[in-house]
Amino acid sequence: MTLLFLALFTQAIRPETPLFAEALYGLTVVGIEFVWCALVAVFVSAGPIKRRFDAVAHWIEHATGAVLIALGIRLAFARSSA
Repeated sequence: MTLLFLALFTQAIRPETPLFAEALYGLTVVGIEFVWCALVAVFVSAGPIKRRFDAVAHWIEHATGAVLIALGIRLAFARSSA
Protein backbone atom coordinates (compact mmCIF):
# COMPACT_ATOMS: atom_id res chain seq x y z
CA MET A 1 0.00 0.00 0.00
CA THR A 2 2.85 2.35 0.77
CA LEU A 3 4.36 1.97 -2.69
CA LEU A 4 0.98 2.45 -4.32
CA PHE A 5 0.38 5.73 -2.52
CA LEU A 6 3.92 6.89 -3.12
CA ALA A 7 3.40 6.29 -6.84
CA LEU A 8 0.05 8.08 -6.79
CA PHE A 9 1.36 11.06 -4.82
CA THR A 10 4.28 11.56 -7.19
CA GLN A 11 1.74 11.89 -10.02
CA ALA A 12 -0.60 14.27 -8.16
CA ILE A 13 1.84 16.43 -6.23
CA ARG A 14 4.39 18.61 -7.99
CA PRO A 15 7.10 20.81 -6.44
CA GLU A 16 4.90 23.87 -7.02
CA THR A 17 1.90 22.31 -5.21
CA PRO A 18 1.01 24.44 -2.16
CA LEU A 19 1.73 22.92 1.26
CA PHE A 20 -1.96 23.20 2.18
CA ALA A 21 -2.94 21.04 -0.82
CA GLU A 22 -0.25 18.48 0.01
CA ALA A 23 -1.48 18.28 3.60
CA LEU A 24 -5.08 17.96 2.40
CA TYR A 25 -4.13 15.11 0.04
CA GLY A 26 -2.22 13.37 2.81
CA LEU A 27 -4.99 13.71 5.40
CA THR A 28 -7.57 12.52 2.87
CA VAL A 29 -5.57 9.38 2.15
CA VAL A 30 -4.97 8.71 5.84
CA GLY A 31 -8.70 9.08 6.57
CA ILE A 32 -9.78 6.85 3.69
CA GLU A 33 -7.23 4.17 4.56
CA PHE A 34 -8.17 4.22 8.24
CA VAL A 35 -11.84 3.73 7.42
CA TRP A 36 -11.07 1.01 4.85
CA CYS A 37 -8.74 -0.96 7.15
CA ALA A 38 -11.19 -0.63 10.05
CA LEU A 39 -14.04 -1.96 7.91
CA VAL A 40 -11.92 -4.87 6.70
CA ALA A 41 -10.94 -5.69 10.31
CA VAL A 42 -14.57 -5.61 11.47
CA PHE A 43 -15.70 -7.72 8.51
CA VAL A 44 -12.96 -10.33 8.85
CA SER A 45 -13.42 -10.63 12.61
CA ALA A 46 -17.13 -11.44 12.30
CA GLY A 47 -17.85 -14.91 13.69
CA PRO A 48 -18.79 -16.94 10.58
CA ILE A 49 -16.18 -15.30 8.38
CA LYS A 50 -13.45 -15.72 10.98
CA ARG A 51 -14.26 -19.41 11.43
CA ARG A 52 -14.20 -19.99 7.67
CA PHE A 53 -10.93 -18.07 7.31
CA ASP A 54 -9.36 -19.99 10.21
CA ALA A 55 -10.33 -23.25 8.50
CA VAL A 56 -8.37 -22.38 5.34
CA ALA A 57 -5.64 -20.16 6.83
CA HIS A 58 -3.00 -22.89 6.66
CA TRP A 59 -3.61 -23.31 2.90
CA ILE A 60 -3.34 -19.57 2.37
CA GLU A 61 -0.08 -19.51 4.33
CA HIS A 62 1.33 -22.43 2.30
CA ALA A 63 0.36 -20.80 -1.00
CA THR A 64 1.83 -17.45 0.04
CA GLY A 65 5.03 -19.15 1.18
CA ALA A 66 5.33 -21.02 -2.12
CA VAL A 67 4.88 -17.79 -4.09
CA LEU A 68 7.52 -16.02 -1.99
CA ILE A 69 9.96 -18.92 -2.39
CA ALA A 70 9.38 -18.94 -6.16
CA LEU A 71 9.98 -15.19 -6.33
CA GLY A 72 13.15 -15.59 -4.27
CA ILE A 73 14.46 -18.31 -6.59
CA ARG A 74 13.63 -16.18 -9.62
CA LEU A 75 15.44 -13.23 -8.05
CA ALA A 76 18.46 -15.39 -7.20
CA PHE A 77 18.83 -16.40 -10.86
CA ALA A 78 18.00 -13.02 -12.38
CA ARG A 79 20.72 -11.31 -14.33
CA SER A 80 21.72 -7.81 -13.45
CA SER A 81 20.94 -5.19 -16.09
CA ALA A 82 23.73 -2.90 -14.84
